[in-house]
Amino acid sequence: MIVEDDKGTSSTYVSIVPEGDRDCDGVTGAAECSANVYQFAAPPPGDLKQSTCMLRAPTASGVACRLGGGCVDGGARCEPTHACIPDPFCDCGLDDLACLLQTAATPGFRIDCTVPTNNGQLCESPSDTLRIYVPPFMQTATECGNIRFNRLPRPGQPLVPPLFDPQSSLQFDDGARVDLNDNLGAGCNFTLKTVSVPPLTNGTPARDHALTILEASNGFTVVVPLDLTFVSQGCGMTSTNCVFLGPDAMNVNADSMWNCLRVPPP
Repeated sequence: MIVEDDKGTSSTYVSIVPEGDRDCDGVTGAAECSANVYQFAAPPPGDLKQSTCMLRAPTASGVACRLGGGCVDGGARCEPTHACIPDPFCDCGLDDLACLLQTAATPGFRIDCTVPTNNGQLCESPSDTLRIYVPPFMQTATECGNIRFNRLPRPGQPLVPPLFDPQSSLQFDDGARVDLNDNLGAGCNFTLKTVSVPPLTNGTPARDHALTILEASNGFTVVVPLDLTFVSQGCGMTSTNCVFLGPDAMNVNADSMWNCLRVPPP
């Protein structure tokens, strides 16, 4: 109810609303997304860094763990986006950085790269080039239109840039830096260029974690953990071939995330 207080030259309006339901849409408490907007509805974000949740949601090829967001008064509070991530991440909340970092560092589905160093010093070409060949099973339905990365901090370090804010360069807290070198085209194959490496104490390997964000031609995006291990074993290696590892190191295509790439482009 709206009451008008007419003062002759001006009027004042006062709204009288039910206690606990200021927007008068009949939705209250935890079911309400916005207390001040009638039948509030926000779609899932188009920008990945605005994602607020993860959920297991269907695709045309099966269920996959997907980033989500949005909110509808009295309805869903986490609608899926077109971004998919390995299934173990769905057991974390997006605000639980410790869980996300632990999941990224735990043996499971990821891209695994071993980077040679000369006792902690940068090796020159060709050992500084990391070649990543995406498995054939991923290539059957789609190709990548864009590849970017998102560094993950070490425990206790700030998350800069924000999660799912893709970059073309990875600068880590320990001094390591890896840049996107080029996209090899068909099948999402690409190379990385090592720009700097971390110091290695007594030859002990250093390990950094990131996320690889592959934008596919079918409209979906997949987010794959990237594990970089810097080792002191000399610079005689040829260009490093990074490998895809599965939860059991044998069944790499088992993760439900690949359902997103098996959907044919429209």
